[in-house]
Order: sequence, then structure tokens, then C-alpha cells
Amino acid sequence: MKCRSYAININSALRWSKTTTLAALIAATLALLVVPTHQVRGGTQDDAIALWSKRYKQAYQDLRYGHTFEKIEAARLMGAHKKARYIRPLGKELLRDLDNPIYRRIPTNDPYVKVQIAWAMGEIGHKQAVPALLQALATTTAIVEEEFKSSQAVRQMELENADAAAQARGEDLNDPGRIKPIIMDRSRPGPFLLEGYTFPYSPDMFWSQADEFKSIPAVDPTAEDHRIRLLGANYMNLIRALFMAIGEIGHESAVDGVDPHAGVGSYLTNRIPFIRAFAAHALGKIGSLKALSLIDQHYPNEQVDEVKVRAAFSVLGHDKTRVEYYKELLRYLAIDDDRTRYLAAVAMRTLAMGEALDQLRDAYRIEHDPVTRTVLKEAIHNAEVDSVIPVNY
Repeated sequence: MKCRSYAININSALRWSKTTTLAALIAATLALLVVPTHQVRGGTQDDAIALWSKRYKQAYQDLRYGHTFEKIEAARLMGAHKKARYIRPLGKELLRDLDNPIYRRIPTNDPYVKVQIAWAMGEIGHKQAVPALLQALATTTAIVEEEFKSSQAVRQMELENADAAAQARGEDLNDPGRIKPIIMDRSRPGPFLLEGYTFPYSPDMFWSQADEFKSIPAVDPTAEDHRIRLLGANYMNLIRALFMAIGEIGHESAVDGVDPHAGVGSYLTNRIPFIRAFAAHALGKIGSLKALSLIDQHYPNEQVDEVKVRAAFSVLGHDKTRVEYYKELLRYLAIDDDRTRYLAAVAMRTLAMGEALDQLRDAYRIEHDPVTRTVLKEAIHNAEVDSVIPVNY
């Protein structure tokens, strides 16, 4: 009996030991899962505050004195945290050397850097940023205008040479199917947003700075000046970013301007269509009665279809009862220009108007461009949803 009792006790001890060991292993595993791998220990508030205070201080230093990509990361951090106290340092860095033709060629003043700063100011969304954004807009527009003037004669000569060469080959210059030359134009946005750009064109088609690399024997992606230029932003990209930031802030003061800086409304008469289109977008984002009335005022005189599509979309985004703009967008779904048709399809996809369902289906049936077909398909889906669950007009 003693031997049997002893054996039972041994077995019980073994079972208890195994259970305890398993429980210990589970506890250790759970402890490893919850132990943080960074310096904020156990979610303590004081450590988190200390960490981010240090990070904010470093961001201030990087924005002012850092190298090119430190400035970019600092601007992104400030924009992501959307704190109003960043407005002034961001505004100063946005305007730094922008009006100096020599210093603005330094990598730290590259348009790509300025674009990130403008984005951050728009994300913060404080009205105090409007004067700096308008000042930067005026300066940048003057840069683009000057580049545009200097390139006009060269562009005209290149077009004439291309026509002469086509005639020598016996081509009909009036043939609508003739492939026309692509001329580098500094009034177009650069390709750094090409990843989100719809048409699968070569970057060179929209790369107004492409010639800069032809004189470099070998581009070094580790060199700061080469690396920032390879991102492909130009001053038209910056103009776009400034208008987008102003639109995101949405403050009424941007419409007429803040003395001595002109307002967004004044850019509706700019001779560069891209600028007029971006201005219409910003006014639509602001959405005040004065902003929309300016679009109404300039719309009849606009000659470029792309600008008219963006203007119509800006108004309908606030008031879907504006039948005249609605009819205009439907008309643009049927024209021959691929780019304009695509923009009209994007507008209808976003507006999601059930009453346009038949016209969207008709446009889809005859659309040949695969990208625009995809957008139209999505627009049809949104219109079908709107027919079932109507929005509040």
C-alpha cells in the first residue's frame, strides 16, 4: 500500500509539474507579445510625451537646417499631426528663396520640397496659412510665366521643323490620325504624381525638366541633387499643390485675396489652362457663394474644355440642381478628346447622380479607352447606388 501510494503521489507531482510548466510558457509568451519594442514602456503617458516632444523639436530643426529629405520628412510629420503651431515655420520655409533665381535651384529649395510643405499647410487647415500660400502662389506663377515666355519661340521652331519633316515624308498635315510631336512645356505639371496618373504615358511626356539629365553622363541616385530631380516635380506641380492647400483650408479670405496678395479668383483669367483649372478646383473646394459666383462669371468665356469640365464639377459638387453644368458634363462624355472624356467620367463618378444612369451606359458602350471605360463602369455603379439610396440635394 505504501508503494502504491508513493506511485500515485509521484504521478500527481508530474502532472502538476507539466501543468505549471505549460502555464509558465503561456505567460512568458504573452509577456513577450505585450512588451513594446520601442522606448515607450507599457504605454506610460510621460514617456510618450517625452518621445514626441523630442521628435517635434527635431522636426523644427530639420525643416530649417536639415538636408533635402530631412526637410521633406519634417513637413510630412507636421502635416500628419495637424497642429496649428506649425503654420509659421512651414510658411517661412515655403517662401524661403522662392523669389531668388539662384538659390531656388539648391536641392533644399526644389519644387518637390515646397510641394510637401504646401501639402502640410493644407492638412493643418488653419486660416493663418492663407497669406503665405497666396504669396507663394503669386511668386510661383511668375516663375512659370517667365519660363513659358522663354520657351515659346523654341516650341514654335520645333513644331515648324516637325511639320516640315512630315511634309518631306509626304504626310498630310491635316490628317487627324497623324502623330503630333510632343514638345516639352514648362507649363505642364511634372511626373512625380505619375503613379496616380491615369494614362500610361512615358514620364518624358509630362517631364518639363527632362533635358536637365541629358547633359549628365550618369545619374547618381545617391546624390542629393540628382535624387530630388529624379522625383520629377516642377513649379506647375507646386502651383497645383498651393491651390489644393488653399482649397483644403477653405477660408473665404482666399477668394479675393489678402492684401497685397491676389486671391484665387484672379487666376481664372490666367493664360495657362492648367492654372485656370486648378483655380476653379480651389474655388469649388472653398464653396462659398462668392467663390461659386466667380466660376459662373468666367465659365461662358472659357475656351478650353478641360478647364470647363473642372469648373462644372466644382459647382455641381456643391449644388447638383445646376442643370446647365450637369448637361455640360454629359456633353463632354461624348466628345472625341480622350483626356476631356476621362475628366468628365471622373466627375460623374464622384458626383454619383442617378439621373445620369442612361447617359453613362451609352458612353460606356462606345468608349474605346480602357482606363476611361473602367472609370465609367465605376460611375455607373455609383449612379445605380444613388438611384436606390438618393443623396440629399
